[in-house]
Parts: sequence; C-alpha cells; structure tokens
Amino acid sequence: MQSTSIQILWTGLAALVFFAGLYLASLYHYLLFHAIAEGFSIVIACGIFMLAWNTRRYSDNNYLLFIGIAYLFVAILDFVHTLSFRGMPIFAGHGANTATQLWVGARYIEALTLLAAPFFTNRRIRAGACFAVYGIAAAALLLSIFYRPVFPDCFLPAGGGLTAFKIASEYVICLLLFVSALLFIRQRQAFERRILFLFLGAIAATILGELAFTTYASVFDASNLLGHYFKIFSFYLLYKAVIETGLERPFSLLFRDLNQQRQRLRVTLKSIGDGVIVTDRSRAVTFLNRVAEELTGWSAAESYNQPVEKVFRIINEASGQSVKSPVDAVLESGVIAGLANHTLLVRKDGRQIPIDDSGAPIRGNEGRILGVVLVFRDITERRRAEDEMKRFNEILEQRVAERTRLAQQQAMQLKAQAVELVKTEERERQRISRILHDDLQQTLAAARLQLETACAAMADASLLENVGELVDAAISRSRHLSHELNPPILNQSGLAESLEWLAGRMADQFGLHVETVLEEVPDVENETLKIFLFRAAQELLFNTVKHAGVENARLALTCSDGWLGIHVSDAGEGFDPALMETASRKSGMGLAALRERTRSMGGHLRIESGPGRGSRFELSVPLQAPGFSEDS
Repeated sequence: MQSTSIQILWTGLAALVFFAGLYLASLYHYLLFHAIAEGFSIVIACGIFMLAWNTRRYSDNNYLLFIGIAYLFVAILDFVHTLSFRGMPIFAGHGANTATQLWVGARYIEALTLLAAPFFTNRRIRAGACFAVYGIAAAALLLSIFYRPVFPDCFLPAGGGLTAFKIASEYVICLLLFVSALLFIRQRQAFERRILFLFLGAIAATILGELAFTTYASVFDASNLLGHYFKIFSFYLLYKAVIETGLERPFSLLFRDLNQQRQRLRVTLKSIGDGVIVTDRSRAVTFLNRVAEELTGWSAAESYNQPVEKVFRIINEASGQSVKSPVDAVLESGVIAGLANHTLLVRKDGRQIPIDDSGAPIRGNEGRILGVVLVFRDITERRRAEDEMKRFNEILEQRVAERTRLAQQQAMQLKAQAVELVKTEERERQRISRILHDDLQQTLAAARLQLETACAAMADASLLENVGELVDAAISRSRHLSHELNPPILNQSGLAESLEWLAGRMADQFGLHVETVLEEVPDVENETLKIFLFRAAQELLFNTVKHAGVENARLALTCSDGWLGIHVSDAGEGFDPALMETASRKSGMGLAALRERTRSMGGHLRIESGPGRGSRFELSVPLQAPGFSEDS
C-alpha cells in the first residue's frame, strides 16, 4: 500500500514537471509546444495501431484491432494538422482555417470510432475492409480541404475567429463521446475494470479538451493551450489502457476472452465431482482440483511440480505391487488410457482407496502432446454396492435353484402320476375285459347251451329261440367290448400295427374310413407309452366320429428328432379351440383332459380348427418320455 502511494506521488510529480515544461515551451515558441503535444498523441496513436495490427493473428480482441486501425488514420490527420498549423512553412497559402478543419475532421473520426468500438467486443471484423473504409474517409476529408475546398470553414481570423460550424461540431463531438462512454459502461463485462476506467478517463479528457476548443479567439491563446493539455492527458490514458497493458499484461487486453475461458475452465475443474490431476510432458503435476486433494491427501500447493507417481501412487489390490501410471500409458500411446480393475490409490497418509481412472492427452494446435489430464473417482461405495448386489444375486440364485429343483420334483411327480394313471386305466380295462371274457361270456355261453337243450325237448320253441337270439347278441356285444377295452393286437404287435387295427375298427364299427400314414418308427419298447399313444389316437378318432360329421379322416404316425407324433385330421365342421375349456363345449372335455395328460408327460397337443374349416390334432411326446419306467 505504501509503495503504491509513493508510485502515485512520483507519477504526479513527473506529470507536473512535464506540463510545466510544456508551458515553458509554449512561452518560448507556441509552435514548439504544439509540435510536442501533437507529436505525443501521434506517437501513441501509431503505437496503438502497431500493437493491434501485429497481434491480430493470435489475439481475440476485435475492438482493439478496430480502434488500432482507426487511430492510425487519426494520427495521419493529426500529423497533417501539425504541418498545416499557422506559422508552419509547409503548406503555402493555407492558414489557421485549414489546420482547424483537419482538427475537426480528425476528432469526428475519433469520436465515431469510440462510439462504434463497443459493438465490436463480440464481433469479428475484416481488417482489409476496415482499412479501406478509414482510408476512403481520410482521403475524402483531405481532398475536401486541399483539392476541392468544400469542407465548411472552421476558423476565420477576419470574421471573428471560430465559426458557428466549428463550435457546433465540437458540441456534436462531445455528445458522440458521451454516448460512447455510456456504451462502454453498458459493455463493461467485456473489459477489465482498470482498462474500462482508463478508456472512460480518456473520453472524459477528450470532452473537456473539445469544450476548451470552443472558446479560443486565437490559435495561440490559453484556451487552445488548455485543450492540448487535455488531449495529451487523454492519449496518455489511452497509452496506459492499450500499449502498457498490452505489453505488460497481455492476458488482460489482447487475450481477455482466452483468459476468461481459462479461468472458467479452471473453476470447472475445481468444481467437478471427480478428482482431476493435470501434468505436463515431464510428468510433473501442474494442477489438482478440490476432490483430487481430498482423495490423494496432497494440497494443490504441495503437489505443484511434483512427479505424478509421488502424488498419484496406485497399486494392484490383489498383489500390492505398483501399477503403471496412466500418464505413462498416455504419453507412450498418445490415446486415452484407463486403469485395470481392482486398483487402489495410496493416499499421502498411507490409506488405500479403490478408484476408477482414465487419462487423456492434452494436445496443442499442432497436435503435439503438451501434458495429460487424469480423471479418477472413489468407488468405495460402488464396490460396496457391487458386493451387496453380488450377495443378493447369490441368494437369489440359490432360491431360484431350490424353487427349480422343487418344480422339477413336482413335475416328475406329476408325470409319474400321469403314467400311473395310464397304467391304472389300462389295468382297469384289462380287468373289465377279463370279467367280460371269463365270466360274462362264459355264463352267457352256458345259458345258450341250456336254451338249445330246452328248445330240442320242446315241440314249440319259438319263444325260446327269440331268447337265444338275444343271448347271442349279448355274447357278441360282450366280445366287442372286451376287444375294445383290451385289444389283443395291442399286446401282441407294435404301435403301427395296433393303429392299423384301430383304423379298421373305426370303419367297421362307425363307418369312418381312416387313411393311415404310418412312418417307420423305432420299436416302442415301453408298453405304457405305446398304450398312451394308442388311446390318444382312439380318443381323437372318437372325437371325429362324434362331432366332425364326416365319413373320412386321416391318421398319421411320425417320428422326428426323438419325438413320436400322432396326427389326426378331418374336413368336418370344425370348432373354435378357444371354447375347448368351457363347459358348453361338450366335445372339448375329452380334448382338454388329453392335452393336460400329454403336457404332464412332457409332450404337447396342438389343435388347428375353426368353424367350417375342419380340424387337425398334432400330439407329440418324447420317445424317451420322462416318468416312464422300462418295466412299466
């Protein structure tokens, strides 16, 4: 604070000495003072142009380039103004009016430039076009004064000095400068605070100078002197704002946008939820964000310029051995690299943290790698959640296995029950068949013999003969029932022969002509499976007899990929399979039971039918049907 005060004091003393020297120069010869004052502003204006022009290719400051080009032409006009000032032996025949005209023209260009400059803070300009516009304006001004004098008079010594146009122009210029100051304030976010104040100070000094130039009666009087003092001070402030700042602190002026982006990126990196470490090409740490400080235990100041392996020390979780740093992998390969699974970060205090990590190269405009950025995160909670999920999955898999085992046991039990039901039904048929054959038929046969003996002993046996016919019919019916319940061919032959016999029985008994298509199939050694398939075909053909209303049907026996199939089809009335389960569908009760029994044996029954479209039944069971025993 004390050094700043001393610096301000010395600056004030230097300014006082400088202005005092200028005053003495004006007393010695006013042209000397005027040349020094104008020369000061011309040099600074040219300096602004040179700085803006030579940094245009890598500077993002558009308004600086704009005012730099403009001040070059302001300097040219001021230089011509200096040469044409009253008393300068350069332009013969031109006096104070010409110099004043040039002054007004230069100030108009300067005021309009400062008015337009704030609009170019976020807009790119074409330097060539800008040069052309200002060149044309300056050339037109010079031509209107020297070649074809159409520019209004500004100073007439014989007519009372300053003209009304000159005075009005100065006020207009002051108004333009005031509006430009307001625009600079409105666009203040585009300027650094110090630079903004310097620009506003320069504009204010120019306004004061122009007001002073509205009152002089001679180009050598005090008002003219004061106006030049303000001009010198104005250009000094422009020097401080543009040249000094551009050379000493270029990021504040030439690269302000880039610097702001850099600051925003730094704030973003500091605020990001993952740990971020930035290194240079030599693997030295240049940046740590807050999360990285917390995870590594190193502060940003402690870690700066330290080897990354020291700050970011990682080991394998299983072996405890050091792991190759992603920084090395990125610098060697030039592409993004990540950590292997089960990697631990060793903090500065020795505590170990499981992390996930990736590294990416930082490249310059030419593609050369300038450094590496590491992004990593603590995965302790994720690891805990994964372990918990793994435990839950193991419990779930165990329960699923238990339920699956229970379901399989129940399925096997159901299949065994279905097989036992087939066996039981067949045993019951065989028992009833034996009763019909061994008991009922024998009893009826004995009764027939006794009737024949009685008829032989009687003179008129017509009544007994009728009874004999009834007994014969009962014996025939009993024999048919016995064969249907327990066909002998089913026990004596294979499945194909049994199905051929069944087709013949359907024709003889019900008038249903059955076309048989019987493939060569392996011998069905399992009697229970053979019986089930035979009874299934019998049930499906009975269903055709009862409900199809046709005299022809088709029966096929197939074998494919270890599956036996019974296919029955007809072109009869058909039905809606969706109604098969309802009580109103009388034909559906047997089909539903057959389908459930087929399912319980590991097979399936597919039904294709529709009203008026006939029916097709495809029953398939595995040749080695689960639940059937070899001795069944």
